[in-house]
Amino acid sequence: EFDHYFVATIKIHDSPTVALVYSRFLPAAWKLEAEKNEPVSVDGLFLKVGDAAADPPPLIFAAERIAWHPDQPRPEDHIGPDQVALAQAGVDWGLYEVVRAENGRSLGGPDLEPFFQTLSVIAGEQGPKLAKPASAVDIPLLLQKAETVLGSRMKVRGIAQRITKVTVSAEDLRQRFGIDHYYEINVSVALDKPMKVAKSEQDKEGVLYANVFPVAVLVPRLPDNLREGESVHYEVEADATLYRLWTYQSSYASQKNKRQAAPLLMASEVRLIRKGDPLSGYTGTIATTAMILAGGTFFVVYWWFRLSDRKSVTALPATNIHDALRKGAERTSNEKPNFEGLK
Repeated sequence: EFDHYFVATIKIHDSPTVALVYSRFLPAAWKLEAEKNEPVSVDGLFLKVGDAAADPPPLIFAAERIAWHPDQPRPEDHIGPDQVALAQAGVDWGLYEVVRAENGRSLGGPDLEPFFQTLSVIAGEQGPKLAKPASAVDIPLLLQKAETVLGSRMKVRGIAQRITKVTVSAEDLRQRFGIDHYYEINVSVALDKPMKVAKSEQDKEGVLYANVFPVAVLVPRLPDNLREGESVHYEVEADATLYRLWTYQSSYASQKNKRQAAPLLMASEVRLIRKGDPLSGYTGTIATTAMILAGGTFFVVYWWFRLSDRKSVTALPATNIHDALRKGAERTSNEKPNFEGLK
C-alpha cells in the first residue's frame, strides 16, 4: 500500500508519441511540477492507450520508478563528467540516492540494484572507455566526504593481499546483468602520513593507521600474471570508480570496538606492477603505533564508526562482498524496501 504516486509525461525517443508513466518513485534531485529535459528510461507495464482525442493519443504505463540518465554535469547534485558517463552507459543515477544513504554501512539488500548496474557497466564494453583518473584515491577525503564523490574515477595503487573469485549464484542477476563472477581484490594503499580515525580530535578510542589503509577493488577478470589466493603479495594498480564506503569487522579495528571502514571501488582491469615477498611490504600499522604516538604527529580524520560486537578475529573481511550483499538481501526480504533518499 502507498499514499501517493507520480505522473510523468515522457517523450518517446524517435516517436511523436508521448507516454504517461504512473510511478511510485522519482529521482530525489528532481523538482516537482517543473518542465524538464532529462534523459530517462522506464521498465514499465503497459496499461492502455490514453485519450483518443489527443493527436497522437498517449500510451499509459505503470512503473516502480523512472530511471534517470543525466547527460550533463550538475555540480549541485555531485554529478560531474564521471557520473554522467556512468549514467549514459546505463546506470540509473537516481538509485545513487540509495547508495548515498547506505554509504559507510555494511553491505546489504538496499543497494543491490545499483551495485550490479554499476558493476555491469564497468565489466562491459563501456568500462575500458571510461575516463582515466586525474588523481589517486584520497583516503582522508573518502572517509569524510565519500558521499560527494560517488561514481568518481580514482587511481588505486598498492599491495594486493588477498584475491577472491566471487560467483554470482542468483540466476536473475546473472541473466539481467550478464555477470556470473567477478574478483574481489583486497589492497593495502600507502598513506602519505599516519592517520587517526576518530569521532573527534579528543576521542581517545580512535583507530590509528601508521602507513597503509585497506581498499577493496572489484574487477571482472584477472590478467594472466595474477592468481587467486588468501595470502598473496602483488603490487597492483587500477583505474577505478568509487562505489561507496563499506564497513566490516576486522581484528585491528575491533581492538577499539569499531568496524573497519574501507572504500569499495570497481575497475575494468587490474595491472600487476611487480610481485613481492609475502612477508615484506606494508605490514607495520600496529608495530609502529607506539612510535607514532610518542612522536605526537598524526593526521586526524573525523568519521562516525558504528560499534561492533568484537566477533571478528580476522584482519581482512571475513566474507566476500557478494556474500555480504546476499545476506543483507535475505535479511531485508521480509521488510519494507529502503528507499531513503528517493521521493
